[in-house]
Amino acid sequence: LLVSGSFYGDLKLWVIDSSFTGPVHFEREAHDLGVTCLDIYSPSSTENHHHHHPPYLIASGGNDNHVKIWHCSTSSKYNLT
Repeated sequence: LLVSGSFYGDLKLWVIDSSFTGPVHFEREAHDLGVTCLDIYSPSSTENHHHHHPPYLIASGGNDNHVKIWHCSTSSKYNLT
């Protein structure tokens, strides 16, 4: 999983593997004045041994002086909440 942020405040989730490479989710205007930083937390398999696809936590910061924490579920389709 790769996350990118834009000057316009948008976030994109990308999947990169041997069969498909491309954006799988687009979050328009996640930040008002552009995304300046991103980080992803991926739980290890030992922490979530009962989940086939463990959720990710994504932190995004922007020029709007906000930090947002996103829950990314990957079980059926990629989504940010």
